[in-house]
Amino acid sequence: MNLDESTASIDASGGSASTSAPAAAPPPADNLAGTLRREQVFSRLFAKPEASVSLGRFVLLELIGAGGMGELYAAYDPDLDRKVALKLVRPERSASAVAEQRLLREAQSAARLSHPNVVPIYEVGTVDGRIFVAMEFIRGQDLAAWLSQPRGALEILARFIAAGEGLAAVHRAGLAHRDFKPANVLLGEDGRVRIVDFGLARVTDSSSGSGSGSRLRSSLESGDSGSQPDAELPSASASLLRSTVSTLTAPGALVGTPRFMAPEQWRARRGDARSDQFSFCVALYAALYGVHPFPARRGDQLLAAICDGTLTKPARNAALPQRLREAIIRGLEADPEDRWPSMEPLLRELERPLARPRKRKLAALIGGVGALALAVGVGVGLLATERGDPCALDDDALAGTWDAQIQAELSQAFTATGKPYAQTSAATVSLALDEWSTGWLDQRERSCRATHVEGTQSTALLDRRTACLERQRRAFAGVVGTFVGADAPLLSKAEDMLGALPRLDECAHAALLDAPHPLPDAPELRAAILDDYERLSEAEALRRAGEVDRSQAKIAGVLAHVDQLDHLPLTLAARGEQARNLALTDVSSAVERMRETAAVAEREGLLNLEAELRVDMARNAAGDLSKPTLEGWLIDDAELALARLGQPEDERALPLLAARARLLEQAGDYEGALAQIEAALERAATLEAAPSQRASLRQQQANLNRQLGRFDLAEAIYLELIEELRARWGDRNLLLADLEYNLGVLALDRGDFEAARARLDRARQITDASLGADSLESAQVRFVLAKIDLSTGDFEAAEATIEGLLPVLRRHHGEHHMQTARAHEALGVVRFYTGDLDGSLLSYRTALPTFERVLGPDSDALGLLHSNIGESLLGLGRVDEAAAAFTLALDTLARALPEDHPYFGVPLKARGQARLELGEIAGARRDLEAARALLERNGDEPIELAETRLALARAALLEPDPNPQRARALAQAAELAFTELGLEDRAAVAATVAP
Repeated sequence: MNLDESTASIDASGGSASTSAPAAAPPPADNLAGTLRREQVFSRLFAKPEASVSLGRFVLLELIGAGGMGELYAAYDPDLDRKVALKLVRPERSASAVAEQRLLREAQSAARLSHPNVVPIYEVGTVDGRIFVAMEFIRGQDLAAWLSQPRGALEILARFIAAGEGLAAVHRAGLAHRDFKPANVLLGEDGRVRIVDFGLARVTDSSSGSGSGSRLRSSLESGDSGSQPDAELPSASASLLRSTVSTLTAPGALVGTPRFMAPEQWRARRGDARSDQFSFCVALYAALYGVHPFPARRGDQLLAAICDGTLTKPARNAALPQRLREAIIRGLEADPEDRWPSMEPLLRELERPLARPRKRKLAALIGGVGALALAVGVGVGLLATERGDPCALDDDALAGTWDAQIQAELSQAFTATGKPYAQTSAATVSLALDEWSTGWLDQRERSCRATHVEGTQSTALLDRRTACLERQRRAFAGVVGTFVGADAPLLSKAEDMLGALPRLDECAHAALLDAPHPLPDAPELRAAILDDYERLSEAEALRRAGEVDRSQAKIAGVLAHVDQLDHLPLTLAARGEQARNLALTDVSSAVERMRETAAVAEREGLLNLEAELRVDMARNAAGDLSKPTLEGWLIDDAELALARLGQPEDERALPLLAARARLLEQAGDYEGALAQIEAALERAATLEAAPSQRASLRQQQANLNRQLGRFDLAEAIYLELIEELRARWGDRNLLLADLEYNLGVLALDRGDFEAARARLDRARQITDASLGADSLESAQVRFVLAKIDLSTGDFEAAEATIEGLLPVLRRHHGEHHMQTARAHEALGVVRFYTGDLDGSLLSYRTALPTFERVLGPDSDALGLLHSNIGESLLGLGRVDEAAAAFTLALDTLARALPEDHPYFGVPLKARGQARLELGEIAGARRDLEAARALLERNGDEPIELAETRLALARAALLEPDPNPQRARALAQAAELAFTELGLEDRAAVAATVAP
């Protein structure tokens, strides 16, 4: 063996070895493995105390492995004094600057991800021209090695679900793994499952290779499957598919392990979250059933089998539930659109065998008690055996409530709509109802075991818990029945309707079950009360979907005979639901009714009902009563009511954080409001809140960023939500219309009227298709389109649109609803700009009584309406009345807003104009200068700013010491603005003020 003599020498006496290590440059990064091996050999031969090679600050200890992406080393980080796993990406994987930056960006995104089932990344960077990723060093084995030994089905399922949770977290972070396989899943000595190598398998730049000299290694290696190899895939050649030869033979064109790749990856398209889902299901199928899901010996056969849907029959565990196999098969669909919308619903379906250990099913799943105990850590006493378990629930425990027949009817209801999103939405709703029913069954079984098996619960408490669960089941049946009997417009609000599902945790807490007024023992009376609870659940689902009249009819049916039933909790629940309906039209009256009902609930010890009412009071009042102090007190009361329940992790606290954000937003503290929403989002993640609740908070987050002028960030959140909702609910679903609407408003804020109109037109098309052109939702979109017409000077189009909306609003809401009043106000604005000042004044005064009644005397919106009235009066020459209206407007705004709020700009401008007409020049100038400062800072009112400058030009000429030069500059600025806005008449007037 020849060694570098400058590095090592042997003492000629044959004694101890001596070494010399002159200073040298670090080894080239592309030959680190060879250098490290040489140093280790050298150390062994010559008793060198330590063999190490440094890369930057990292000391390489051992080469763990090497693969297509690069090399993995055990290394030591002296700065943080810890052992790490250091991955070095091969130079050819980032052969261009573009590819290198792309790899770095994705690795850095991955480094921000924190999840217990994902190997944490400590640091990402470059050293000696190579990208490195420093990760946690995990002691253990990979899933492929673990699967090489006989394992029970539930053991396998439990570990794959844990890996799937990590994969779902990766997807939520906006990343994709692109090479999921058992070899990339680690099982630590601590028992935790972690996925690794996510986000690093990427397609390199097409410019990095010539398209020749590279072939794909494609073998069904047993180490990646956990089962015996059933075929060999030779290199993927031209026989794969004629259409994909050119891309597949390019260096770096294909990313992933062929055995596990989705068909879109075979075609050299960039993999995404749905590709990961496919790979996950391939690996799970192979692990559970002992055979690769698709029969193939060559790459072309594998792709053909995937596209044809040809599946291999299970080699083992054939008795596993068919529903489990169907869930996996759905993830193996060739078309990504036909797979599960995301990992989350797939995982929830896979969890069913773990969450509901039932007799007959468990015997098939695990083949013995020991496997279950190892897989999920439960005791033998949990198993339902054929000898008779007193707490075993048969599969028909929810017969007539949520069974195969009702599931089929639900699917048929969605299919009958003919909507493009029907299949995806039906699957999402079915999954949510499955999850609820699984939770209900689990609680029933747990409660029974606590009394009859574990002896930790009294028979009396068992009876109360059983009664509670029965009431919850009937409420659940009400929601399910509403879905099954729904038409297309109602089903387009499916996510809102799911919010009516009852809270199962109410039956899990003994303190809440000790509440007074239990269900009566008399069977007929109990049955009648439960019937009414089911009707109230239907009413809530209808209200959430916007069907207020139908909801109110259900409630009225309950209230008509509730006194005869003499069950106070039902009476208060019906009154509360009635108040929630009222809140859609008259918040002030609704809050008062809720307050009265909550007071009775508190006095009677019905603390859970009281808390629900107080939360709804606070949520409805925030930002709508124009009484911020009172609204804050309502939030405080609701928080105290929740605290009295002794459940610190109550999801109902989230709407209260959102309510505080609205108060701060109304006060102009957008940063404070955003901090509240971000705190709510963190808590929602901790509580694993419902997707709809998280989406609502993120919409608020985006809205606040929009108001803060962070348009790019707001847009990014909206677009992320669109993709998530499309995955959950399908394309062209009504939920997408809300986000298109928000993006349209965002574009309007940017001044991009063309983009705003395009987004809003998409929102209008979705609402028209789902609900009809005469729906309230469509009217809302058209209302903003009218504002665009107003902003672009097309006053005739704006007037025609709003006049067309008024009959729709009257039909749905009546003349005295706030939405109708706001349309009258907008019509007044349009008529003002068309010169119809009498018509404008009439529209404003038609809206005024509703504003005063609904919003109260201290509302900022009421202040702006008074300002608009003043402008019409001023235009009609009724200057004294106008000045009084502007003063009233400013006084109202002062009670509602801080003095530097942008809303003061217009009435200050207008009062200045009135004072100018009345000869109060000094007062006029003070008002106008204050208005100009606010309008210039805000930048949202170009017409008003131009009018302010024109008025200041006039004031400059009327002052005791006239200033023609200043007047000319102001008038010219006004003229230019009017011209750019297309207001030629106003521009001509400005040109005459100071020629």
